[in-house]
Amino acid sequence: MLSLNRDFSYRCEKFGALLYQYSTRSLVVIRSQLVLEILDHLCSAPSTDSLIDGLVARGYSEVQVTNAITQLEAKGIVNFEHRTLS
Repeated sequence: MLSLNRDFSYRCEKFGALLYQYSTRSLVVIRSQLVLEILDHLCSAPSTDSLIDGLVARGYSEVQVTNAITQLEAKGIVNFEHRTLS
């Protein structure tokens, strides 16, 4: 499951979105429609697979979505929670 890192918040704007990091007080402008859709659907998607499937259904390729998620995770913007079966 993906989630937005608690150190970040974002706000939609006419030009895209603003992403704010509390610990560094840095502000990032997001203009990528794909990244905006990933951030918008983090809370509502029941799983990472369903998030990817939903974005593929909107016309993005699975490679585009996976690469965007990987970049967001590498930058610490999103967290990927690994669940183990008990």
